[in-house]
Amino acid sequence: MPDCDSDCKGSLTVGKLADLVILDANPLTIEPSKLKDVKVMQTIKEGKTIYQR
Repeated sequence: MPDCDSDCKGSLTVGKLADLVILDANPLTIEPSKLKDVKVMQTIKEGKTIYQR
């Protein structure tokens, strides 16, 4: 079985493109009842901003 941390997950390296969503709150640290209120602030796909609030 491959080491999933290095073989199955992506990496962030200078020069690579990354798809990324920036949220206005950290969904891992807020109360579960507040998850529905988290807003997308920016979406980046293939190095280009495709959505920005």
